[in-house]
Amino acid sequence: MKFDPRGNQNGYHRRKEHRRWHFDYGVIRREDIKPFQILASREKSIISAVIVAASGYDGHYAWLSHVAQVMADGRTVSEAVYPEHKYTPISGYLNKYIAGDARVTILKLRDGLFPNDEIRRTAERKCQLYHESLAGTKYDFPVLIPMLITSVMRNSIPFLKNGPWYSIPEEKQKKILICSAEVDDGWGWLQREIHHDIFPSTLSLKVPSPQDVWDSPDTNFVAGTRKIYNIK
Repeated sequence: MKFDPRGNQNGYHRRKEHRRWHFDYGVIRREDIKPFQILASREKSIISAVIVAASGYDGHYAWLSHVAQVMADGRTVSEAVYPEHKYTPISGYLNKYIAGDARVTILKLRDGLFPNDEIRRTAERKCQLYHESLAGTKYDFPVLIPMLITSVMRNSIPFLKNGPWYSIPEEKQKKILICSAEVDDGWGWLQREIHHDIFPSTLSLKVPSPQDVWDSPDTNFVAGTRKIYNIK
């Protein structure tokens, strides 16, 4: 089944008004994408499906499995992609979106997070420097597998659902493939400056999931895919 950027999924013909929710596949124009926005996505792969399953909680189902930070050039994203950190042209994601092979959503931090222009400029510069520092980082992906399996079990077995799940040893966090942690860390200076957690996590007090980046009240939708809940 393909993701259809025109607003429907091939082979799935139930009328939208009879569903609890539907995906809206809006157009992403190249000019919509600005420096320091965030790209969120969901591709058709086993690992993407596992991340979505692991990111849900208490009946809240995730629909995004990856996030990447748009760099200062506005043309590339910094992302954790096994086995080594990459700087990927945004055009590749847009081509997949147009072809119906991925969901892609563009987000931005809400303007009210920045008390003034000086703090915005400093935060963006610190974010850029952090993501530049990730060049050549190699990830220890196998260490992530037990965490993913445990999170899936936690969301499937009722008596495991309560409370945050601390499953990533702190010393391992910088070597594990966690795209959302990199987005979070990139805005670390801003979060310390304004004394506010931009990306609160639903599964751990330390590491947000890709879905948490979308769900944060401090990110705003710009363009692309949205999950729309029908109001009856």
